[in-house]
Amino acid sequence: MKSKIWKFCGVMLLVFMMPDNADAQTVGVTTNALGWAALSPNVGVEVGFARQWSVSVDGLVNPWTWSNGRKSNLWLVQPEVRFWPRHNFAGHVFGIHGQYGQYDWSMSKMGYVGDFKGAGVSYGYAFMFHERWNVEGTIGFGWNRLDFANRYDPFDRQSCFGPASRDYWGITRIGIKFTYFIK
Repeated sequence: MKSKIWKFCGVMLLVFMMPDNADAQTVGVTTNALGWAALSPNVGVEVGFARQWSVSVDGLVNPWTWSNGRKSNLWLVQPEVRFWPRHNFAGHVFGIHGQYGQYDWSMSKMGYVGDFKGAGVSYGYAFMFHERWNVEGTIGFGWNRLDFANRYDPFDRQSCFGPASRDYWGITRIGIKFTYFIK
């Protein structure tokens, strides 16, 4: 799991390597308060590339192992193209997002190891409360394909049930995002 965290940090470092001539409210660093409430450190970057368009990439990691063999190890990357009807970073926003991640999750009698990929559409509303800060509520719906490389009994790791997959339709993105704009 440590190598996955290092890979995640490396990808986020590459994302933050932006040109020096970035204008205010063109590049923003984001974080999702709901992710932090779920004990999942997260960070993202959003870049406005036209008056009404922006692109964002969010990343999340959840490296925790709890007592009694329970764990919720997860990492996730979510790129999104966003359309702002009025102008970037304020008001209504509509988006199309994708996502990819890997997980090792066990909370009850069955554990799952695998990866997922998916896509969806999202809606949000952003409020500028300072020239360098905004807050946005967002929700997205779509599809995820969960591929279980391994299903196991968390109390007996030798009991494996082999690979499987499942499709999920529903909420694929939700958050209260805070954005700091870089000058």
